[in-house]
Amino acid sequence: MDDAERAKKAEAGKMGFVGLVALCVSAMVGSGVFDLPKNMSQVAGVTAQMLAWITTAIGIWFIAETFVILSDVKPDLQAGLYKYGEVGFGPFTGFFTAWGYFVCECAANAAYAVLTMSTLDYFFPGTFTGGNNWPSVIGASIITWALTALVLRGVEVSSSVQKFATAIMLAVVVVFLVTVIAHFNLNTFTTNANATQSIPSRGDKPMGSVMHQLMSTMMVTLWLFGGVEGAVVMSGKARNPRQVPKATITGFIICIIMYTLVGMLSLGVYSYGQLAHLTSPSTAYILTDLWHSTIGRDVITVALLFAVFSSWISWIQMLGGRIKFALFTANFDQVHF
Repeated sequence: MDDAERAKKAEAGKMGFVGLVALCVSAMVGSGVFDLPKNMSQVAGVTAQMLAWITTAIGIWFIAETFVILSDVKPDLQAGLYKYGEVGFGPFTGFFTAWGYFVCECAANAAYAVLTMSTLDYFFPGTFTGGNNWPSVIGASIITWALTALVLRGVEVSSSVQKFATAIMLAVVVVFLVTVIAHFNLNTFTTNANATQSIPSRGDKPMGSVMHQLMSTMMVTLWLFGGVEGAVVMSGKARNPRQVPKATITGFIICIIMYTLVGMLSLGVYSYGQLAHLTSPSTAYILTDLWHSTIGRDVITVALLFAVFSSWISWIQMLGGRIKFALFTANFDQVHF
């Protein structure tokens, strides 16, 4: 194999711009978007939710811009958060950055396993109840190793699957948005917007001051953007490192628009009091009700599984990547091996 062929093969084993964006989006979304109307409406009304999305967008934008600046200033650092910590503050900080991220990703993988088996129980009632019984453990183990094997086949293969799964998820979200737009009622949206009144017919209860509601939404909105650093973490696998900051910003914009529309438009169909008491995932109930068919729940459940698998692949990729880079620089070997 000559140098040209070797270079071509190495280039093929890396992620392009679309792959990096899919990585960011899938890492952030997971299953969160499908229960967003309920989660937000349990703690806030229309006004506070609108302010929450504006506040969160500004805050996460600065975080994303930080990654953009670091990528521009230090394009040679292709190990993401771990390398930034090591170069900026020394090997001790680098180690704990890699170790902390590793532990968090392990927890994320466990959460995806439980969520997946719990969701599959919809198609196999009573088999995987709660995602915590022995059939769930066996099924989750098989899926975990299957996805790990997929990732081990290389970035090109896993990224293709990831892009497909992310596209399915986004397509279903678009279908959901079109449906709620068609049923949107401005009066429903504006009535008791501050959530300060009790309206039994709508299920509305006073939620306190708008500021109190705004603070309560932060735990929901900030959690939804875990994974915004995805492209940065996997920058070593990027075909063109210069595309990493663009992919980060693009992924963030896609997610903030999607989250805001799913959360806010639902409030034009149901009151916050009604949304707060829906069964999870709330988007499944909404589609089932508006379509007058259980097909709505089937569609959302399938999309949720695609979203979880796509996100799961992202976190397995990032999990392996952090340990690999830390091992290569001898940051982990003396502690663990």
